[in-house]
Amino acid sequence: MEAADSQFRELRLLEIDPEQLRDVIAGGNLEQTILDSGASCSVGLYHWSTDGFQLNQGRYSFPVVARGQFPKGQICLGMVRELRSPIWINGHGVTRDHLQLYAEDAEIFYRAGPRVTWTAIVVDRQALQAAALSLLGHPLRFPRSGVENLVPDPYLFDCLEQTIKRSIRELCGDLETVRQWRDAILAAGVAAIASADPRFSREMSQRARYRAEVISRADRFLRANLGGRFTSERLCQWVGMSERNLQIHFKEALGMSPKQWQQRLALNRARQLLRKHSPESSLVSNVALHCGFEHFGRFAKSYRELFGESPSHTVARMVARG
Repeated sequence: MEAADSQFRELRLLEIDPEQLRDVIAGGNLEQTILDSGASCSVGLYHWSTDGFQLNQGRYSFPVVARGQFPKGQICLGMVRELRSPIWINGHGVTRDHLQLYAEDAEIFYRAGPRVTWTAIVVDRQALQAAALSLLGHPLRFPRSGVENLVPDPYLFDCLEQTIKRSIRELCGDLETVRQWRDAILAAGVAAIASADPRFSREMSQRARYRAEVISRADRFLRANLGGRFTSERLCQWVGMSERNLQIHFKEALGMSPKQWQQRLALNRARQLLRKHSPESSLVSNVALHCGFEHFGRFAKSYRELFGESPSHTVARMVARG
């Protein structure tokens, strides 16, 4: 980049459109599934970037599942703060004391409750290793694929958080100042990563990979069969797990049963179709059937409870906008 790009976005969504959230991390592609919202929601987003480095921060008022891929060819450091209960990321039960380290092109399957503040630092591997050589005198061991969930020294992790907060509060448009904040964040990130116990992280990663694969396989099956009737027996056969154990995994990962998750996917898909298709008299009923809802009254009730408006209201707003 020739100059720094620093911007702040505070977005108040009057109606929920998860498509607006696909690029909350610049260069990434994250599909967001709304789990609950009611009548209103709000999203706060912050982003600044320079020279192959970007800092992203977000806060949603509603619980959400995000699945997708980070920007191509870059490492990502992730952290979640101000959370009231543990969240789930790629098989890991994550608390505010954890730091996630994603390899290049890593995929993410993330579930968080409302009012969680997340931060994603995206950077080239060579830049992170250059910071490690400067601070430590040797490079750090970074994963070549997937994600590691680290538990850094609390003091050094707090230093990283405070450095990020100060950069957001004090950042100005001067390119040299922006680069100084970038270097300070990289140094604080390296110190936090180096303080984590790699043996503990490896043990956690082995168990997490299995849990993540179970949920990912089940999720792929449910998405592929959204228009059909839910059958626990077929799902369990596909995943290769007993119904009881699969229920336990889903409760831990997504806070709900496989059947409830399929319904959330179907309702989010229905909203996407209602917002994109040309309105016609049979649109709502056609969309309901396409997404696997045979009882229109129940579909309308579930849709209203999740999105705070009826399906026909969604269509009416699209008509009003032309």
